[in-house]
Amino acid sequence: MLLVQADRLDSASIRKGIEDGAFYASTGVELCRLDIVGGMVYIESRNGQTIEFIGKYGSLLFLADGPFGQYPVQDGDEYVRVVVTGKNNIKAWTQPLFWKITP
Repeated sequence: MLLVQADRLDSASIRKGIEDGAFYASTGVELCRLDIVGGMVYIESRNGQTIEFIGKYGSLLFLADGPFGQYPVQDGDEYVRVVVTGKNNIKAWTQPLFWKITP
């Protein structure tokens, strides 16, 4: 299943959400928050049990237990992708999250 953040429930808004990368794939995990604020990635799910923050080359940056996780962006991180796993191995996968840290 593909969940898209869109302003309206019409094909133009859904297409824009997909083109902007404002979507995630899921086999049953529901995300209710995904933010990057002040150099911190925040994610929350309704039914997740573990949260993996994945970096370049598929490296595990951080593993959080429970439906909520946060990860402080590091200087060498080019991006972070988040994988949330729930009961019976259902999952949600975010798009890569890119950012620019300014001094």
